[in-house]
Amino acid sequence: MKTRTTQRRPFWAALAVVASLFLALLITAPGVQANIGVNATILNTVQIDYKDASGTTGYSANASTYVTVNLVKAMSTFSGRPTVGSPGKTAACPPNQTIDSGTTQSYLIALTANANGGDTYSLNSNIPTHSNMASYSVTWSTRQNDGTTLITGSSPSSVVLGASVIQANTASTISIPGGSTLASRIQTNAAGFKVLVVNGVDYIVDSITPGTTPSNTHVGATPYNDLGVATPEVLDVISLSKNPSGANVNPNFTVNALIGTVAAEQILIRLDYTGVVGLTPGVDGVVEFFMTSDTGATSCHITTTFHASNLMVEKFVRNCGPTGGTCGSYADHATGNPGDILEYKVVVDNQGASSAQAVKATDAVPTYTTLQCYSGTYPASMASCGPGAKFATIFDGTTYRGITVDNSDNECLTIPVVGAGDANNYIEGSTLHFYMGAGCSNSAGGTVAAAATYTIYYRVKMN
Repeated sequence: MKTRTTQRRPFWAALAVVASLFLALLITAPGVQANIGVNATILNTVQIDYKDASGTTGYSANASTYVTVNLVKAMSTFSGRPTVGSPGKTAACPPNQTIDSGTTQSYLIALTANANGGDTYSLNSNIPTHSNMASYSVTWSTRQNDGTTLITGSSPSSVVLGASVIQANTASTISIPGGSTLASRIQTNAAGFKVLVVNGVDYIVDSITPGTTPSNTHVGATPYNDLGVATPEVLDVISLSKNPSGANVNPNFTVNALIGTVAAEQILIRLDYTGVVGLTPGVDGVVEFFMTSDTGATSCHITTTFHASNLMVEKFVRNCGPTGGTCGSYADHATGNPGDILEYKVVVDNQGASSAQAVKATDAVPTYTTLQCYSGTYPASMASCGPGAKFATIFDGTTYRGITVDNSDNECLTIPVVGAGDANNYIEGSTLHFYMGAGCSNSAGGTVAAAATYTIYYRVKMN
């Protein structure tokens, strides 16, 4: 019994040495560090060597088990679009903007993965505050690194991003566990240019050489009495180049200095704010928005202000006597005798910071008066308001435009465009139309720019 016990000790001692050596190699292997890329395979193989009872014929056998590394979720990062001065995910979020009501403002933000593997990140919208808005919306889409080329539109509810842990690197390539989801995510995502953030800088993915996971044919609880076929791991190799739409830096890594660090995919998200201001005149509308992902990441709050139009209207009158040649001062009221000529002045002033659309004015020939027309230069009076006669003048601060009574005469076709109008009759109560601004016609108002003032003049005779 002692002899048998003595003979067994070298065998078990040898087995322990083999296992400990393999474990030491396993621990120091670059693919199995404290931070391991998802889907990396930890293959553990034990081998026994022995001889027959004669001590002449030698035999070997091995058996393996393997462990697949799970995905460890990590909070994604929202940041501004990377630039030369702010690479990777260090750029500040875009500044707030102010635009006209009814228009759209776009912002670009970057979303970067931080996990040890590829993952799907849900995208959620939040509008914590808004004020004086009749309607508003914020939509988003994913974009290529140039910021314009569309990947996915219609406010996608999620985005797929790849990531892994670097196991080796050259000056311009990184290697990750064979069969990593980073490589598979990037290869199957038909999004055009892919961007990876490596060592704090964003790079374009030029190419991927896929690798393989390690394996052995002898796996499991089945007893084996021979050697299985072992296949070593081949790392995925990703070739990188500068991102001309971002940091614009050529990769120049120190060989193997990046082992254990994360390579994470980055994608651009374009936010589009559209809004129409509310009914309170002269008060700008405001929409605040931020985005979150299901890992708890929150983007910066971006506020868009929509300028409100603020047209102010004033009306004045003055008495110009029975001939129309001697006028008093404009005021909010006047006195006069039957037969006197009254001159009205209407001032339309855009005091808002935004242009105003479809600007028109509707007036009427006052009670107890008759509309006066003229020929030549205003305000030369004439008796008839027949076809082709001018009854009013519109002044845009630069040009005076005579307005005829005919609806078919579109003064807005005359360059420079000032305004148009018509009168349906010359007797008291007759409707007067005025259409002002760029794009006006003989039936619709035009655009009056911010800070622009339009003045309308017309005359009537007291009956």
